[in-house]
Amino acid sequence: MKKNVLAFVLHSALIVVGTSSCTKVPEACITTDKKTDRLVVNEEIHFHANCSQNAETFVWRFDNNAIGHKDGIIITRESVKFRFSRPGRHLVKLEAKGGNQTSEALITVYVYEN
Repeated sequence: MKKNVLAFVLHSALIVVGTSSCTKVPEACITTDKKTDRLVVNEEIHFHANCSQNAETFVWRFDNNAIGHKDGIIITRESVKFRFSRPGRHLVKLEAKGGNQTSEALITVYVYEN
C-alpha cells in the first residue's frame, strides 16, 4: 500500500511540474521608429511592442516629466505614437502581460528644445 501511495504522489508531482513548465513567460521588448537620444520637443515618435513575446496585453507608462502630471500617462495598446512636450530625460516603461505574469522593458528618451 505504501508503494502505491508513493508512486501516485510521484506521478502527480510529475504532471504538475510538466503542465506548469508549458506556460510561456511574457518578454517585453521596445522598438522605435526614431533614435531616442536626440528628439526635439513635440516631435512625434512611435513606440512598438511588436518584438515582445508571449504577451496578451501591453501597458505603456510615460514618466511625469513627459507631460507635467504627477502621475504620468498610461496607454494600453501594442503601438503608441507620442510627443514629449518638455525637454529632458524621459523614461518610458512597457509592461507585457501574459496570463498572470508580467515582464518590463525600459527605454530612455532624450528631448531637446528646437
